[in-house]
Amino acid sequence: MRVRQSILAFLCLCWLAAVSAAQSEKAAGDILNQAIQAIGGLEKLQNLKTLHLESVNTRQEIGQSYLPSLNEDFARLPRETFITETWVDFAQGKRYWLRKLDGTKYTNITAPTWGVNLSGDRPTPLSAAVVDLYQHRNRHQTFPGPLLTALEKRNELRRLPDQRWQDQPHAVIAFNDLSREVRLYVNQVTGLLAKVESDVIALVRGKVALEYRYSKWKEFDGLKLPLRTECLNTQNATSNWLIEDQLIVVNQPEGSWFTEHEKEMKDGLARVARDREAATAAPMLPKTDKLGEGIFLLRGNINSLAVAMGEYAFVVEAPTSETRSKQVIALVKELMPNKQLMAVGVTHWHYDTIAGLRAYVAEGARVAASASYKDLFEKYAAATNNDDALSKSKNKLQFLSIDDERSFTLGPRTIIAIAIPNQHAAGMLGLYLKEEKLFFVGEALPAGGAFTRAVLDALTKHKLEVKTLVSARTGVVALDQLQAVTTR
Repeated sequence: MRVRQSILAFLCLCWLAAVSAAQSEKAAGDILNQAIQAIGGLEKLQNLKTLHLESVNTRQEIGQSYLPSLNEDFARLPRETFITETWVDFAQGKRYWLRKLDGTKYTNITAPTWGVNLSGDRPTPLSAAVVDLYQHRNRHQTFPGPLLTALEKRNELRRLPDQRWQDQPHAVIAFNDLSREVRLYVNQVTGLLAKVESDVIALVRGKVALEYRYSKWKEFDGLKLPLRTECLNTQNATSNWLIEDQLIVVNQPEGSWFTEHEKEMKDGLARVARDREAATAAPMLPKTDKLGEGIFLLRGNINSLAVAMGEYAFVVEAPTSETRSKQVIALVKELMPNKQLMAVGVTHWHYDTIAGLRAYVAEGARVAASASYKDLFEKYAAATNNDDALSKSKNKLQFLSIDDERSFTLGPRTIIAIAIPNQHAAGMLGLYLKEEKLFFVGEALPAGGAFTRAVLDALTKHKLEVKTLVSARTGVVALDQLQAVTTR
């Protein structure tokens, strides 16, 4: 019996090897034809014009979880689950996307040159970046978009080395589209497209592979389509978005989503045009509010605070990107000439908050943050997949560890960093300017009562009297607003 099993296993391996060898001789176009044939053939694929999907979505984001880690286990991450309704016109690049969650609705409609968010009190034109994101999803994620795009690029297809993935051989073909290389992994046994891969620049992690994985295939009108799509940023997994249990309708006519919104279309076109123009212009420095002598709020999507301390400058918060941090550093040098950038304080570890931190390390600034972040920040600063100033400078992280409370005094000014125990992010800090009685926090205030109470409790515990409260998200906040939120 064991001999027979061994023979069968050997024959199976030989068959797989033969299949792999035969596949490796095929040109890129042949591999594409194989993937198209596996789902029903070219005629069936070209007859598909639109798809309408209703799906269960499960999303997890490491960069916004509670505990700081670059290696978070998805099983331990909080899950956000919601229902989506999606309609895609592959030929025209149109997309309607409705998210349903807890009785609320969040709707986007996009075309190649404009988009609008229809949720909330009024329509909001979408930025060029968001419009581009949906074009990528139409062409590279929503199946069979990748195959349709590969057909457009047939003359540019390239055959890459075969890969073993999930213990099976895959042929890999590639093409360039929308400013990125797109790689299609075709299972050499089933012939089906198993995943689509491209490289993107992710917050904190730098260059990572973005994967769309397809499974649970089912036939609709003679065309095989996947009921499950997994969207994954690899290299320790930045995020995981699972779209499954889909109800699919092939070639459903377009709804009234586009024709009913001509005014929004004009506003959306204008927004995208402004964004495109701004992208080619010289970067503008952040706007500045002077809060006191040698104290400046540097405004943006996430604000930073710059403080003069004797012969030195101390910046709080390094958000968004290296570009943003370089702008802030240049502005601090302009606002505080002849002062050396001594340190940057970090209120909490979330990716959007620390995305520009490497630029400060490249400048030689120390990083003042929760002691619990030391391991995370050392790995972040030592990473080699970021093509940025730190990679060129080879500077090492200089870490200023903060537990419950720590004071920094230079010249006539003292900054006190204190812990803010909360449910949003472990290791959260607030920074207090002792002489001015100014307190800076990294999250929005006033927000929900829980975080607001956490801030007030921390101030009470450390016996800090506050005259000016500043938020990285909302700017200067009146103290009576906080009291009002906590008493609701």
